[in-house]
Amino acid sequence: MTDLQRNQGWLVSALKHLYELLLHNPTNTFKRSELDLISLLVNKHDVISALIQSLSTCQLHVWNKTHGHVTIEKSMDDRFTYEESAKSHLDLLSLLLKKGYLYLILKRGQELWDILITNEKASSLDHELGLNWFITCVDDFNRDSQLALFEKRVSKLDLINLSPKGFECYKLYFARYNLERFRRTNSSSNDSNVSTLSN
Repeated sequence: MTDLQRNQGWLVSALKHLYELLLHNPTNTFKRSELDLISLLVNKHDVISALIQSLSTCQLHVWNKTHGHVTIEKSMDDRFTYEESAKSHLDLLSLLLKKGYLYLILKRGQELWDILITNEKASSLDHELGLNWFITCVDDFNRDSQLALFEKRVSKLDLINLSPKGFECYKLYFARYNLERFRRTNSSSNDSNVSTLSN
């Protein structure tokens, strides 16, 4: 956690190690249950916010180091590429949400979207990793957050210049948006029909 919060030295190694500990049953390693450990990381150490901030810092670091010419093989340090670093952040975030039975709050989802998709320092690698994360983690947002994320971020994508992954992301969130709107419209019309019948 210290490496992540300070964004120092062995960051990718620390993220991968934490991922492996959580991926494999940590009850053999720790005296806490898996959910207790995730709760400790999320609530006491604010690991979700730290991961998102760390990803932003790594992105800025590699952007400055390469003068904006970020490629897959660009090294963060002498050990790991930027792609490995970004994927380590996103994989750990996804694992925490899934194993902890947590929803990512809208604010954090929007921050992540802004870092990976709309940020002027976001590379094509960031876009593809980000779009893929938002596709695979759509269920890690509650319904209201899915709606708001579509309205405030996804719907703003430039449909003319979307990559196949971008189109897939747009299509997925648009379908969820329409389905939820349909449910809410039907629910409110059913409620008004019931109140009319009771009068």
